[in-house]
Amino acid sequence: MTSWAVGWLASFVSLVLIVWLALRDPKRIRNHPALRGMPAHSDAKRKWLGWGSMLPGLGLVFYGELVALCIWMGAVMTIGWIVVVALAPRAQQAPSE
Repeated sequence: MTSWAVGWLASFVSLVLIVWLALRDPKRIRNHPALRGMPAHSDAKRKWLGWGSMLPGLGLVFYGELVALCIWMGAVMTIGWIVVVALAPRAQQAPSE
């Protein structure tokens, strides 16, 4: 496989775990009115998902795939921020005077 394919495959695995982690975050559930009542992940499960999202990057370091590692870091960081923004509750606008 090429470095591009390996990098994007590793990014996909990490991003699936990040989205899974973000959807059941206790603070997000507590602050988002539409999510109230949903069960949050336990502390142990959150730790496993967090560390699991890092494993593809560690694998790339272990195998010496520098190009794939750069792709993985950029994709996970960028799409991670997109996930955070997409799942953030919308602020209520104050009525104009």
